[in-house]
Amino acid sequence: MIYATNFEEGEDTVLVKLKDFSTYLRTQIEFIHVVKPNEDNHPVSSSKTSFEGLGQIHQISNEEVVDGIFQFLKANEPAILALYLPTRGFIGDLLHKSVSKQITFQIDRPILGFC
Repeated sequence: MIYATNFEEGEDTVLVKLKDFSTYLRTQIEFIHVVKPNEDNHPVSSSKTSFEGLGQIHQISNEEVVDGIFQFLKANEPAILALYLPTRGFIGDLLHKSVSKQITFQIDRPILGFC
């Protein structure tokens, strides 16, 4: 199972649910985080402490987050992609370019969404 993350606040509760779900399915969790090529080449250390010990963290370099995620999915073929789907409200949904929404319209495998 792959969990695409931006190391956002609010993902701590998702991690508990994700860990329970992976235990039930007897599967490993791997985390992917996409950064632009000109950004730092090291994972966000202060925000990822909650993720440590749960699974391997992969950092992918790509100009577009969605393209980076699909590149990783194509190379690794996970059975499930898990995403954090933050609630933004009506105006926030109108103005925000949602990566998770773009992925759900293009993906060819099951998605596990956490709010």
